[in-house]
Amino acid sequence: MKLSNRIIALAAILGLLATGCTTTRNITGFIGRDTAFNKLDADGDGVISEQEALKLPALYTSFSRADTDQDNNLSKAEFKALTTRLTAIEFSRADFNGDGAISEREANAVGPSLKEAFDRVDADNDGGVSQSEYRAATVNLLKDTQLSEFDQDKDGVLDRDEAKNNPFIADNFDSLDIDGNGLISAEEYRWAQQD
Repeated sequence: MKLSNRIIALAAILGLLATGCTTTRNITGFIGRDTAFNKLDADGDGVISEQEALKLPALYTSFSRADTDQDNNLSKAEFKALTTRLTAIEFSRADFNGDGAISEREANAVGPSLKEAFDRVDADNDGGVSQSEYRAATVNLLKDTQLSEFDQDKDGVLDRDEAKNNPFIADNFDSLDIDGNGLISAEEYRWAQQD
């Protein structure tokens, strides 16, 4: 990244910090969100039932929070809102490797602002983000999981094959692999679990 681009990016981030702006951190990929939804929607009826959510304990425990219209199912829109996790950003948390600069890869792991994520969070498409939609977007689906649950060869990291056991991790692999080495380390996994 050119120095001028870094300065512009840093100025934008510092501006967000100064204004207390809420930002979005990608936890479940968003490029492969439809793939994850389809894997979880086992009967193909276009919604994820509570029974289907059992496949992923973190999704199941967050089910009622994500079911913003309270119809006992998660629609694609509700799932999209759920997988858009909002959190406040601190420079030190975005600077994952602690080198004093937020790289493009680190910035991608932090994600877009609420303004940019608005359509994903507005699950009922009514033009406003309700409290329940906002709460759904603050769920961290990795929080109560352990890397060891998916680390089949017990080497302390997840590769792409191991990530296939969790559609959220698989579809988000690149955003979780902050250093870009093709593996999700225990430290990267812990970072993704933070609120």
